[in-house]
Amino acid sequence: MKLVRAKVGPFKSINSPQDVAIDDRVTVLVGMNEAGKTIFLQALEKSEDALQVTEFDPVDDYPRKDLSAYLKRHKDDAELVTSLTYRLEDSEVTEINAELGTRVQKGFEFSVNHFYSNTTTITISVEEKPIIQSLLGRLSAGSKAKIKGADSLRQIPEKLKGASLTDEDKAFLEEINSRISQTKWQNVVASEAWTWLSQRLPKFLYFSDYDMLPSKINLTDLAQRVEQRRPEVTSR
Repeated sequence: MKLVRAKVGPFKSINSPQDVAIDDRVTVLVGMNEAGKTIFLQALEKSEDALQVTEFDPVDDYPRKDLSAYLKRHKDDAELVTSLTYRLEDSEVTEINAELGTRVQKGFEFSVNHFYSNTTTITISVEEKPIIQSLLGRLSAGSKAKIKGADSLRQIPEKLKGASLTDEDKAFLEEINSRISQTKWQNVVASEAWTWLSQRLPKFLYFSDYDMLPSKINLTDLAQRVEQRRPEVTSR
């Protein structure tokens, strides 16, 4: 799983949301001092801190010029600070489909939205209908006909209400009710997918190392030193 896009702000000197695409290989942040490069990385760390010791604090993190106005509504309307979008590797797509019975496609993406209240919301799309279709083989003909048009797992108990159920049908319905009871999400399968995904989210650790560069450098001399350090190649 890889981070493919990060939307950050408002956060410290980042006054309005900035959307940054993350390259598969290397992403370089370039800018003048105080442009927000370090702050951008700190926002990522606070979103998914590998050490689990940092969190968002509006007093420390919200842009100072707007802090007073924001604090008046923070408790009831915490603002979004980062939205991180992730993409699954092909092997992970295969794995989640095998484990959950989903049919997510290659390149599957989802987003985790982080708020100043240190709560999150998830933006994820997983269809339940393919799951239902795969479950039909476990049911008697009568029950199968009743739920064939269902679009979600939550519709199944209602559609089977009052039906004459076999022992296998009853066991199936009990399993569905158990899955429904474990989440408040309308889309039960999306909730189950998030449980699977959340255990595999990348974590962030911010660290820094600063070196002072000389104000002037002789490029010819530098090229010669690089050339001298190259190993000799001999052929036989």
